[in-house]
Amino acid sequence: MEFLVTLRQDWPELRRHPRLAELITEERRIGRMLMDEGVIARMWRIPGQRANVGIWRARDATALVTHLDRLPLRPWLEADVVALATHELESAEGRFIPDATPQQPRPEPPHPAHRRQEHR
Repeated sequence: MEFLVTLRQDWPELRRHPRLAELITEERRIGRMLMDEGVIARMWRIPGQRANVGIWRARDATALVTHLDRLPLRPWLEADVVALATHELESAEGRFIPDATPQQPRPEPPHPAHRRQEHR
């Protein structure tokens, strides 16, 4: 599964930590490891904020929490998570891919001549 994850730091609290530099170094190391493992697919900074947004991959929401908990800064991070699902318009060729669940065919509208007869 893919998740849109926004992480915001509690900077006023975090900056008081006596081992802040070590925590940040370790956070970057673990973050790179998560990227190398394919857990973090993409990551962007949010300008003007102590925050980032990324596409994370995990088997399910429980596995995602386990990955997030690996981050050394996790006690000072607020995480907003949105589970993502593939849109039917997305494909490698950019063409429509029908949903895997078949839909019931819509009934044909009655022919105009039949409608006139029904109203007589």
